[in-house]
Amino acid sequence: MSPAAVAQSTQPVQTPVAPEQVPLLRPWLQTQNAAGLQWSDVPAAGYTAFGTQQENGDFKKSQQPESDRQLLFHSSRYQPLKKGVLYGSFNYIQQWSGQVHWSDVLNPYRGTPYIMADSIGGDWKKQRYDLELKAATARLANNKLVLGAGVRYSVYTGARQNDPRPLNNAGELTLTPSLVYQLGKRQQIGLSGLYGFYKEDISFELKNTNVTHSLYKLLGLGQVSSPPSILAVSASRYYNGKKYGGALQYSISGQHWQWLTEASYASYTEKVTDGSGIPLLSGTWKKKDYQLRSVWQYTAADYAHRITAVYKMNDGSGIESHQKLVDGFWQTILEATFYTATQSTGRLEYLLMKQRTKDQYAWYAKAGITWSDTENKYLVPVSRQQYSSLRYDITAARNWSLGTYSGIEAQVQAAYRTNLNAYLNYSLMTNSSNIVAQQVLYPDHDYYTANAVEAGASVQYHFSWKEAAAARFFLRLNAVTTQRTAATALPYGPDGSRQRFAFTIGAFY
Repeated sequence: MSPAAVAQSTQPVQTPVAPEQVPLLRPWLQTQNAAGLQWSDVPAAGYTAFGTQQENGDFKKSQQPESDRQLLFHSSRYQPLKKGVLYGSFNYIQQWSGQVHWSDVLNPYRGTPYIMADSIGGDWKKQRYDLELKAATARLANNKLVLGAGVRYSVYTGARQNDPRPLNNAGELTLTPSLVYQLGKRQQIGLSGLYGFYKEDISFELKNTNVTHSLYKLLGLGQVSSPPSILAVSASRYYNGKKYGGALQYSISGQHWQWLTEASYASYTEKVTDGSGIPLLSGTWKKKDYQLRSVWQYTAADYAHRITAVYKMNDGSGIESHQKLVDGFWQTILEATFYTATQSTGRLEYLLMKQRTKDQYAWYAKAGITWSDTENKYLVPVSRQQYSSLRYDITAARNWSLGTYSGIEAQVQAAYRTNLNAYLNYSLMTNSSNIVAQQVLYPDHDYYTANAVEAGASVQYHFSWKEAAAARFFLRLNAVTTQRTAATALPYGPDGSRQRFAFTIGAFY
């Protein structure tokens, strides 16, 4: 055997890196700044997986499906390229949602109060595609400047196969140009921008035109436009939103530690119109998002410590447009803010990790506490909802090696949510119906204010062959259950528990 062959045969096998482990101790990868790829010493790491997920149970929000089944495909990769760095990911979800009530939009919990709904409900079939790309240049200007850019594009479709047969199509695009500049030997400052749009179109059609249906235009906090629209043939609704904002990052590091802080802001405006011939402006949803995130980590020998503190505040307002038809055109007779929503969230988290290699852990333990406070108001008639809670959670994970080419990774988690205070004062709008309050507002308020425990576990077996040592194939099974700790007092309130099971096969390389 030649000396070169002997040297090659004695080299240790390089274990591939699982991409989900890459951001754990790289704070720049947890920010909006794509240029941070260059300041993170990113390894080449790819991941491809196919799986199935199922969720069911009575402890849920009122507009969530009673049962949900998904087929999922995911592929992603970190790739250093010459002197630059690339990251890309693709997701596909095929979803069957059973018995969705009081929602004819793809996601009734994305913030807007202007939900179109009918009282029939039924089964939905949905699809979702997500594509994300990030790129960072080589270090420019005497190794002090890095430019970056990110793009995320998502497409959603959904349909229900019973009258009034809503058909939904939505798309979302987000662009994030960025840069990072080296201030000194151990300091960097980053700046990233944010621009995007959201569009969702809904059409309603009847197969049985002998039966009419009522469409309810929700206004927030249990209020509904009165009277409901009577659907005899077809109807349509359009959501068009734009967002802009940015973030500022600052990082300082020592021999074994790094501290990175990011402050971000985003403004979002979405207009809601009904009809296609002479569109009627039904409302405008405006939201401002503020976030402050700070990560400190210390790494010495084989151990790493990470402390993360996050504060978020979302401030939204719903502006209703009341119009009448004059000479064939809609004329605005009143436009004012009728609904406001404010949510504040704070989280403190500690992670202790025993590293096996630079990019892989032997085990880790994580504990965190999350405080949240929500206040929603409807101004005329005066209605108010407020609730706040604390959530405690712990997670532990460990890797076992079963030899050169195989191993097991296991993870367990537990959480407890306790309500701190709750208040709900609902006033019925004149000549309106309280059906939405009974079916949506009260059950959701009960869900958000219920005490609950959560437990979950996952196990993954990965393996390879000597002939394919550059890749690890894996089988993963995980399950999570959430159980409220006291029964609901509402006739149709969220009670009991909810479970989620997932099985995934794939490879990382």
